[in-house]
Amino acid sequence: MSYITKDGWLVMVGRRRGGQDPGAARAPQERQSRRAKRAEEALRVAAATGELGPHAFVTWFIGAAKNADLTYLSKRDPTPIGQGIEVWELVTSQGLFADAAPESLVQAHITVANLYRRRSEIDARPEDFNRALSYLRRAEQHVIPGSDDDALLKMSSANWLELRFRRTADRSDLDLLIEQYREVIDMLSPGSSNVTLATGQLGRALLSRYRLTGSADDLRQARALLMEALAKMGPEHPATPILADAFSSSLQENPPK
Repeated sequence: MSYITKDGWLVMVGRRRGGQDPGAARAPQERQSRRAKRAEEALRVAAATGELGPHAFVTWFIGAAKNADLTYLSKRDPTPIGQGIEVWELVTSQGLFADAAPESLVQAHITVANLYRRRSEIDARPEDFNRALSYLRRAEQHVIPGSDDDALLKMSSANWLELRFRRTADRSDLDLLIEQYREVIDMLSPGSSNVTLATGQLGRALLSRYRLTGSADDLRQARALLMEALAKMGPEHPATPILADAFSSSLQENPPK
């Protein structure tokens, strides 16, 4: 039996595929303890038999984490985010990456930083906010400059700065995240989904700066970038409502002449 699946986090945290947790009727603390023990045993077996290696796990984890974030954006269900963090903490506690080269974990560290940042955004946990930064710093130490991973790291760092700006209103954070979104757009291939998302995020950031400074140029750029991102993203993308709200809001602004 393989523990590397595309079914989400369910197998990795020891639940039955497509069914109810067998301990659903028990007290939450007991249920969580039993589930953790099943998960730990599953991971030990998979690692011992060669079914779960660092490279296979990272490949699976990145895809599953992306799906978890899309689920949250589309359904506002934070459960998969927490499950992903639970999986990561479990496998690291089992020593899966003890012998892995740090360079091979750059994508994994970016991915888990995004999960911690998202959970901090959802329920304002300061420890998650700090853990996200810690994993971004680890990735920075080993990323290849100018690579696709470098671009994704800059985008994740900009997203982290955006969350901090929302909490502190520090203008320097806003200026830096605008610069980083511009770098991401320049680094990635034109037309890629990440470029489109970065374009929309840059538009939102410029709109925020306009509201601080009153710069008509920032507002004009914000509207143009948000319109461009929405045209390329399509109505089904989970980020579309967020960008559409920002664009609609930008149209209500009246810049000084």
